[in-house]
Amino acid sequence: MCGICGIYAYGGVTDAESDRRDVQAMMDTLRHRGPDGEGLTQHGTATLGHRRLSIVDVAGGAQPLANEDDTVWVTYNGEIYNFSDLRSELERSGHRFRTRTDTEVLVHGYEVWGDDVVSRLNGIFAFGLWDDRNRRLLLGRDPFGVKPLYYHDDGSELVFASELKALFLRRGIVPEVDEVGLTQCLEYGFVPSPLTLFKGVRKLGPGERLLIDREGVVAEDYTEPVRVADPGDREALESKLRRLIEDAVRRQTMSDVPFGALLSGGIDSTVVVDRLRQLDTTVRTFSIGVRDEPAINELKAAQTTAKRLGTEHREVEIGPEDYASFLERAHWYLEEPCTPSALLTFFVCRMAAESVKVVLTGQGADELFGGYARYRGEYLAHRYQYLPQTVTGSLAGLLAHLPVSLRLKRGARALTERDPVRRYQKMYEVLDSDAIDAINPAADVGISDPIERIAGKMRDPDSLNRLLFLDMRCG
Repeated sequence: MCGICGIYAYGGVTDAESDRRDVQAMMDTLRHRGPDGEGLTQHGTATLGHRRLSIVDVAGGAQPLANEDDTVWVTYNGEIYNFSDLRSELERSGHRFRTRTDTEVLVHGYEVWGDDVVSRLNGIFAFGLWDDRNRRLLLGRDPFGVKPLYYHDDGSELVFASELKALFLRRGIVPEVDEVGLTQCLEYGFVPSPLTLFKGVRKLGPGERLLIDREGVVAEDYTEPVRVADPGDREALESKLRRLIEDAVRRQTMSDVPFGALLSGGIDSTVVVDRLRQLDTTVRTFSIGVRDEPAINELKAAQTTAKRLGTEHREVEIGPEDYASFLERAHWYLEEPCTPSALLTFFVCRMAAESVKVVLTGQGADELFGGYARYRGEYLAHRYQYLPQTVTGSLAGLLAHLPVSLRLKRGARALTERDPVRRYQKMYEVLDSDAIDAINPAADVGISDPIERIAGKMRDPDSLNRLLFLDMRCG
């Protein structure tokens, strides 16, 4: 994890000394993301900053990093897993590399492929790339939105950073509540991109790039969802999936620092650890449990799996007092509303950081393989929709008055919707429109619904595929 930030006064007017001072302050705020080093570069009206966590080429990978003639610069956070293949291709075309880092393929790749360099990357990333010849800035974020990237555009200056708090150090950017972002948060429990809870602040969506030059700012999708008409033979698919997982684990362990894995004992993390075991004789695993909460305490399953796979295992168990003591820091680190499981991730990663610098997880598998209950609900909806509306409406009304879970009530409401997009909206819904109006009377501000916008990008008649895609792109 690294921290990136920058300022580009594309309108042409700025105070260079003030820009340098503000970017330095932003870097200082992002120090927890990159404790191993910092760097700053300035090119007229553009200033880039970086805080580094060293993973590959610990000694030689300082950022911001430039191409051979210092005309292209990048500040970057993430891991490019296919960088070796890209590097070989670029070297064959005549480019000379000065480091062993994955970062350097960005500057040379931009020289060859231009803005499309981002579509060549296999990895998790967020970056800001400065083209000094053409006076333009390119921002990019990975297709799953694993790495964060926020920005503020006032019509003549764009400021970007890995975290919201860094943006507020720039003069003129104040943390005022955005009514639309707040309404979406109340409705869905999170704020889908491109909005945030703060007025004028946007987050670059998963699979998007932002192009900034003297003409203005343009956001684009650089990935297209692929629809497979005929998936083919099941046995062949299983063999291909196994090969892809093995290849992904192998690529993600190309590191110059110690690594391990988070282990819950579930299918996703167990598969990752098992593949790791094939690559390394010693695998470090880390697990977390919650005291007096047997429904969510996964320590026993993790212990059984670790013993069976022969890992070097560590675990931590927390209670309510740990949550309470961390709440204030949680606000500082997380910045936007998120699931409580994020706090569990913090505690287990804090323990893991005592012995490793990188961990692999099963994160993202539920969205790929349909692990959430709402996917089963969408599968059932195909059959449910053939029932008379009176029957489906009666069931939802009955559950609303019974002491059943919010999830079940939400699912029943969703099943009453015939239109797939409306059904998705109901699945995500935390509060209905009446409750939102009661809490926030200013909510009716002409919202363009993000669920409808994102779902519309997936032109697949299979509604379950569209829901899977939606979950991947809502971050």
